[in-house]
Amino acid sequence: LFVSLLLFISLNSFAQSYTPMPDTLVSWREAWGYGNSFDNNVFVARYTYNTGGTETIDSLTYIKINDQEGHLYKYIRNDTNQRIVYARDIGNGPEQILYDFKLQAGDTVPHTWYGMNTYDSIVVDTVDFVWLGSRQHKRLIMLAYWYDINAEHHWIEKCVITEGVGNCRGLFAKLVDFSESGWASMECYSYKDSAYTSFFF
Repeated sequence: LFVSLLLFISLNSFAQSYTPMPDTLVSWREAWGYGNSFDNNVFVARYTYNTGGTETIDSLTYIKINDQEGHLYKYIRNDTNQRIVYARDIGNGPEQILYDFKLQAGDTVPHTWYGMNTYDSIVVDTVDFVWLGSRQHKRLIMLAYWYDINAEHHWIEKCVITEGVGNCRGLFAKLVDFSESGWASMECYSYKDSAYTSFFF
């Protein structure tokens, strides 16, 4: 009975932990390729984003995301109580939900998320956890269902978003991004002195 009680407490605290997006010393590297270039490991371009401090806008604290040239690219904001990460474009645009880690298996991703298309249908397939260094991160493994009008074909895509890391296709990439013009993929995520590659799939 005592062991069962300890197990229940540890599992409960395990399930309630949340790893927010870090605000310093973070870097994301993404790759973009065309056609079957990913199958052949040939990439057309690579992009790097880094955190660049914080900024207060409308009494809310945002993390500044810089591009590889060091220019301000976008903002993100943690709402750790709600387990939501918001994105905001430069200027006076409204913020949108980038990721919501309260979603559970079977939930449908709302179309109000950043980068979502009205025709996308994305469902959380499974939820699991992964350890990156000494930090535990929740992952949402999602399946996207959509119809390609040009090819007259139905597609099912897999996408993974990870607490504190982001989308397996790139920090600000669409959850569904297949097209004849190319694919995007996150190659590397680094936080402080640790770097992680190819852990999404």
